[in-house]
Amino acid sequence: MGFRLLGKCPSCGIEDEIVKLPYEKVSHSKVRCGNCEVIWDSWISLCSEQEKNNNKLIPVEVERWGNGVVQVYWPSKREIPCSGLIATVLNSALITKFNLRVCLATEGGVEGRGYELRNCDDNLGLYVDYGESNAVKALDFYEKMLRQLFEEPLSFGNVNFRRGEILWLEDDKKSYNDALIYLFGTLTKTASRKFAEKVLKTKEEIAQNPFSAPYIAGLSDEDITRFFVPPPIH
Repeated sequence: MGFRLLGKCPSCGIEDEIVKLPYEKVSHSKVRCGNCEVIWDSWISLCSEQEKNNNKLIPVEVERWGNGVVQVYWPSKREIPCSGLIATVLNSALITKFNLRVCLATEGGVEGRGYELRNCDDNLGLYVDYGESNAVKALDFYEKMLRQLFEEPLSFGNVNFRRGEILWLEDDKKSYNDALIYLFGTLTKTASRKFAEKVLKTKEEIAQNPFSAPYIAGLSDEDITRFFVPPPIH
């Protein structure tokens, strides 16, 4: 899909139709509304200006670098609500579909026979630590899930969700269930309802394992301190 600004066009009021002009570099690039065709010279300036007018615009782009990295380039991981839950569910989906294990590196992630996929540090995504040729199918499926979650509209049951609906949640405990519902719908759309149910079961099984549970979404600074830094000697 490419780079897009989610939110209301300040010109025509249509939602989620502002996209980067073809062949423009993302940094400070020109964007255009697909509905009214108004062009702005810099998406960064547009976002800043609209924020002052209480019209939030969220930049979104899922990118893939060959067979080595798939990630949400915009927004950053710290700006994505419930990012830890998202990483956990998507990695649980890979474990379920490809019979993988939790990767016990500090970055966390998943691993299988002949390859390892680790969580990216600053962005929600995975990179291949080794076994690039073996990891292609898992990376393909992960990309499909990310694009459905952040770039595509979603119909689930009798409810229609906008593109990147999950990005409009608050990053708090109250939003956890809403995020889980949206993730369940994403998995159903990407594969099937039966698969989505299996993934949530896998997620719960991992959560009950105190050894591997912290690693699926990556260790926090607190986890690293607790696990690896020896206590001070008095």
